[in-house]
Amino acid sequence: MKFKDYTNSFDPEDIEENKVLALFSYIGILFLIPFFTVRKSPYARFHINQGIILFIASLIISVTIAITVWPLYVIHLSLLAAIIKSINLVPLVVMVFGIINAVRGKAIEIPFIGGIRIIK
Repeated sequence: MKFKDYTNSFDPEDIEENKVLALFSYIGILFLIPFFTVRKSPYARFHINQGIILFIASLIISVTIAITVWPLYVIHLSLLAAIIKSINLVPLVVMVFGIINAVRGKAIEIPFIGGIRIIK
């Protein structure tokens, strides 16, 4: 699977200065750290946007799973419920993907939802 890479559109100095803070963009609500500290960095903004999208998607997935799984426990289909709950691992895998790219100085869209832009 090939994901869109924007690394060449950022200044190498900007990347080097902000790649450590950019990794916080992918750790849940911690996207607020780079949002308020290095907001003017185009490289950090790219990762902040990706982190916000991932955070929102994680919330939607968690709520959807909670609503779906509860009735399955009520009718004693706990194995099926456990299988459905494993979908919660997808945002974790995407988070690791984003952190690795941020630390490596890459600006690669996260899988599935990376093309969505909230902040530019």
